[in-house]
Amino acid sequence: MSGTDSYDEAPYCLVLSGGGAKGIYHVGVLKALHELHIPVGAYIGNSIGALIAGGMAMGDDSIIDTMGELFTLDQVLQLPEELVKDGKLKLNARNLSSFKEIYRSVIARKGLDTTPMKQMIDRYIKEDVLRASGIDFGIVTFNISSLKPTEIFLEDMPPGTVRDYILASAAFFGFEMPEIDGESYVDGGIYNNTPYQMARQRGYLRIIVVDITGFGIKRKMSIQGTDTVYIKNSINMGGVLDFDQQTLRRFRKLGYLDTLRIFGRLCGYRYFLERDHELERRVESELDSQRLRSELDAYMSRVWGYDTGEGALKLLYPEYAAYDNRTLLVLLECAATVLAVERIEQWSMAGLLEELSRRKSEQDEQIREFVSTSKDGMLTKFKEHVESIIKVGLDKELFAQTPYFTCRVIGELFPVSAHRRMMKLLKTRAPELPAGVFFISILGKLDLPGVGLVDGPPLQAALLPGGLEQSPQE
Repeated sequence: MSGTDSYDEAPYCLVLSGGGAKGIYHVGVLKALHELHIPVGAYIGNSIGALIAGGMAMGDDSIIDTMGELFTLDQVLQLPEELVKDGKLKLNARNLSSFKEIYRSVIARKGLDTTPMKQMIDRYIKEDVLRASGIDFGIVTFNISSLKPTEIFLEDMPPGTVRDYILASAAFFGFEMPEIDGESYVDGGIYNNTPYQMARQRGYLRIIVVDITGFGIKRKMSIQGTDTVYIKNSINMGGVLDFDQQTLRRFRKLGYLDTLRIFGRLCGYRYFLERDHELERRVESELDSQRLRSELDAYMSRVWGYDTGEGALKLLYPEYAAYDNRTLLVLLECAATVLAVERIEQWSMAGLLEELSRRKSEQDEQIREFVSTSKDGMLTKFKEHVESIIKVGLDKELFAQTPYFTCRVIGELFPVSAHRRMMKLLKTRAPELPAGVFFISILGKLDLPGVGLVDGPPLQAALLPGGLEQSPQE
């Protein structure tokens, strides 16, 4: 479909960047777009993005799940079995002979053997089906022979060359360089890893860009006058050749969740939440009660030295949420961050509340055990570590455990004056700490029928609003 169609009715052109193994993220994006019924009428890609774009441009959405199964190292490179373990290249003294074999192959081919990738393209991307689909398809690669980029669409690829152009776009540094008409090509990332301008020059005005921060150059995108949706991985996704299957499953899910959030199906800053307006109203009503207002006032004045009053709760928010009126969302996000709850997950607000309560119960038990024993000198080492930080500033990593665990143990071991200073230092590393710790501490006090909250025995810590009596250490 061309870019001359009606702006309101035209489907999107999907631009997929390169990024090697991280391309599994694209598969998650495609799944979400399919579920959301977002129409896509054109696919433009680089590198792994070109391969996935070619598969999708055949017009059969059922290939999405198939593509998710193709991300293994042995589907890309020809390597001896003993060199690959759990999707990663393993080199050691015992398989040195196999490494020498690869080395000889690299010399002969002028790059790593990509025969499996050629076979994969032949198996799943049918040129005749692609041409018959009527769906626009383009790739970018770089011509090493002429030292010029090649941005090419399907109609300009001579019959029988589609596989070659996809391979040319995906010829990552160190892979063998494919040849087309006697000229050698490498990964298009050398010129533009995210070929957005190809879509603009084609005339598309509705464009979805998926950027997974792969190898190469990302040129400036001129979005003026367009409806451009930009989707980028919200969590660092590691290396381009990291084919560890557990990691790949997580980042496929991340692509799915990021897309649902971008299109408004989910909300959140760091987490992926389904809004529950009724639960939000109930929690806000609870927080507005005199009982919890007193808890907040005591917590803010004792732990942070803040003045209290109307709107005081927002003083605890991290800067990025300072003007957000979605009270429960912000508190859930902060508490989940402080308790290190899994991020790559779709949470209902009630479900996340229950998970926070469960994790708080677990953490409190660990804290009790930690402060009640000095086994192997752990407690002494912890105190010495914190004391050195209080004296010289936050020059050491303190979050070996969760931020909640760390600040609670400090609250148990130190007088309020040192504790307050330490909390302010910790806030520079974890801006979610003030709001997160407060919300965690009142979870068991919320009256929310139908939500499974655990109200365990309180700790004797200055952080807990329920235990704000004067510390005997002061």
